[in-house]
Amino acid sequence: MSEVIDKEKWKKDTQELIEKIKSMKSDERLELIALLEECNEAVNASTIGWSAYLKRPKVMKHFETPELKILLDFFKDMATKFLEEDIKAASKILAIESETKKTEDKSKEKEKESKKLSYRV
Repeated sequence: MSEVIDKEKWKKDTQELIEKIKSMKSDERLELIALLEECNEAVNASTIGWSAYLKRPKVMKHFETPELKILLDFFKDMATKFLEEDIKAASKILAIESETKKTEDKSKEKEKESKKLSYRV
């Protein structure tokens, strides 16, 4: 009996989370970051759950081939969109890191030159 209550509580909590995610809005940068983190945590929890299900034949035997095909199409679409955003974000982050490294290298080079000049004097 408690298993049914847990399932019902999970469904209720998840539906509330979906509604919360749908209503998320902000114009404040830090709040946007916090909302992104909350969405990411929700996706992470779901992914962990799916990973556990997919590894358990006793669970997956309840899905017929047509249902699995629909799920695969959904997962492919979701994964593709998520990974495309990963590429965009990673490209921006890598470009910033590259510029930072160049600036640091130039700064180190100037420091070396300055030391060379001070030894000559």
